[in-house]
Amino acid sequence: MTVPSETLANIYGAAVDPALWFSAIDQCVSHVGATSAALVHIDTLGTHAYQLNVISEHIRQTLTDEDVNCWVTDLSKYEMEGHQLLLKCEVQSVYRDIDLWPDATQLDQRADYQFLQRKLGIRRKLAARLLDNKRYIDTFGLHFSAELDDVPADCAARMDSLLPHVAKAVEIGAIFDRLQKQYAAVLTALNHVGIGLCVIESNGVVLVSNKEATRILESDSGLKLGRDKRLTCEHHVDTKHLAMCIEQASLSSDHTTTVAERIISLQSEVTDNNPVILEVSPIRDHLQEIDAGNNAVLVQIVDVSCHRHCSIEAFSIAYGLTPAEKEVAKLLLQGLQNSEIADARNTSVETTKSQVSQVMYKGDVRSRVQLIRLILKTDPPVFTKEFDKELTEDQVKDHSKE
Repeated sequence: MTVPSETLANIYGAAVDPALWFSAIDQCVSHVGATSAALVHIDTLGTHAYQLNVISEHIRQTLTDEDVNCWVTDLSKYEMEGHQLLLKCEVQSVYRDIDLWPDATQLDQRADYQFLQRKLGIRRKLAARLLDNKRYIDTFGLHFSAELDDVPADCAARMDSLLPHVAKAVEIGAIFDRLQKQYAAVLTALNHVGIGLCVIESNGVVLVSNKEATRILESDSGLKLGRDKRLTCEHHVDTKHLAMCIEQASLSSDHTTTVAERIISLQSEVTDNNPVILEVSPIRDHLQEIDAGNNAVLVQIVDVSCHRHCSIEAFSIAYGLTPAEKEVAKLLLQGLQNSEIADARNTSVETTKSQVSQVMYKGDVRSRVQLIRLILKTDPPVFTKEFDKELTEDQVKDHSKE
């Protein structure tokens, strides 16, 4: 029996948007010719796992809060008994309530059936177990008018046509829910990284960005997120250059080219001597575990002017800096020029130049941009709660000055 395309669209749409389950269930009721319906999916292994408890419009609009409380407190035990009986039944097969409890007269006198007849005008039911997994309690039930002594055969056939689709949507929904939670956990972790991170499609559209990237893009850094969700620079020539680097990195993801990474330094008229450093690199791995054709690009964004969360300790130890060179490297990271470093350390400019040269020599870099990038790669900065609070306070001060 054919299921209407609109009903199927809502059923499978509910797999990724649980709010659609209500309209999907209502359409199932209409398709079968029932009065109401209920869909239950409970993961018995965790209270925070994927759960569904969807009821159709007739139940939602008819029962009062007091009725619902009565059902949950006094009558839901009968429903749980039905769930347990269905666990012993064949998966995705339609069963009548009188198949599970053969004595229809006794069933009709039961407290839960009396409640349903009195409050909702329903009596006979069809029910099915959806998934062949004892971890889950999942049932789909349809309810019919109290005027019927038995459910018509064609209604059971219509329900049978729905079961594979409802079951698959519930299964996909559980997987999608888990992926969403994992994604949220990963993004939460990335939000503590003090380097801006953007994952970008081969066409330049930003798929996801962490908190630091969002902060940089919303500041006067010379880098913005355009209305088309693409990175845009203050100067058109830089925008074209960035787009070219992203395209090349994307081609490198599937080994069309061999470009490992590109480094771009953006100088904003607002940020003076503190550039924003972009590192554009392909997302790929030598084991080829990432799906073929997934030519995504990672753009790392470093705001040199926001240095307080950066540590020089690991770089100093790894590259054997002297105490003086360590102090110079720290001031370089803060964006100070040679003359400013000399003033801060009460030394001559010539001495400072010599120390800067030594730091760059030990790091095997040729520019301050490369040095800052190396320091950050040696010990990637991680935001603390204290820094987040400090940054928020600074943003409030900046707004108050405007």
